[in-house]
Amino acid sequence: MKKIKTDNIQIIVEPAYLSERSDPTKPIYMFSYKIKIKNTGTETVQLKSRYWHITDGNGDIDVWINVYTRHDEANGRFIIEWSRALNGYDEITEETFEVILYDQNAMPTESGDGVIDFQYLEVEDVDVTKNYSTVGIESPEKNYGLQYVFNNVYALGAAPLANERVIRFSTQAPDNYVAPLAVVDGELNPNEFSLSPAYPNPFNPVTHLDLKIPTTESVKISIVDILGREIAELHSGVLFQGIYKFSWNGTNHLGLSVASGTYFAVAGFEKNTQIQKLLLLK
Repeated sequence: MKKIKTDNIQIIVEPAYLSERSDPTKPIYMFSYKIKIKNTGTETVQLKSRYWHITDGNGDIDVWINVYTRHDEANGRFIIEWSRALNGYDEITEETFEVILYDQNAMPTESGDGVIDFQYLEVEDVDVTKNYSTVGIESPEKNYGLQYVFNNVYALGAAPLANERVIRFSTQAPDNYVAPLAVVDGELNPNEFSLSPAYPNPFNPVTHLDLKIPTTESVKISIVDILGREIAELHSGVLFQGIYKFSWNGTNHLGLSVASGTYFAVAGFEKNTQIQKLLLLK
């Protein structure tokens, strides 16, 4: 426990090691911090924002990310900002984004559930290991949630992550929303593996493919040239049963544009392989 007192404002910090969420073999060490702020004076004060420096055992600060919070009471929202966070890929590129929580007075919904905005000032969604960004909402129990993008696989109709983009989570449909008329049996939970023809095809600069996965399994999707050489990998890892959309922008493993010509999308699932021909025009 540590206590600090400045101008009659006392701050008490109680750290606790979370052994059940730690794994020293990796190494991963998780801690929680219980923070109490007490006004020991006679004057009324108001907490406007919070900014914490967390140090190691030597008192040094390894700043990977700055986190700020602000209660914008006038506009009925609570803002949490991750400022100039270092991208885990190169540990140099800085990213800044916010989560904004609205109360019902500011943005009412019929269900009574609050609206949440994910707001990106700067985002660098790149990872040569194909991990990429994960965006969504998950319950504290981690047993259900709402996924926007995982491992570069987006929810149907989702716009890609980009600078100055806002993603809104709400139970209130927009005025221009048109609900589906019907759901075809088997479309949401396919019972067979298939890779659709690319669309558009021929293409320039981007083409898309739909992939149906009948059961949870490891799947690999790659792009090969006419000599059978792999030039790009769209996905490699486990996918759950469902329908996925993958896109290829005509670049190789290094992010460099490839020459126009014929290529093939190859999808492998268990012992099954499906191939679709692609024609890149420039």
